[in-house]
Amino acid sequence: MDASLPGGDRLHAVIPDVTRRPWAINVRKYVVRAKLVADLVSLGSLTAAAATFLEAAWCPA
Repeated sequence: MDASLPGGDRLHAVIPDVTRRPWAINVRKYVVRAKLVADLVSLGSLTAAAATFLEAAWCPA
């Protein structure tokens, strides 16, 4: 069975005799993608101080 969940995630389930074991269930969750360093800060993945350092260290070619 394949299904879309309300949040857009995907559900895939198989049952015996398709699998060798009992039920197998997979949920594919989509993650939030950051496009800017500021996005990483707002998501809590990076501190503001680390973002400032990375922006200062970045040197375009």
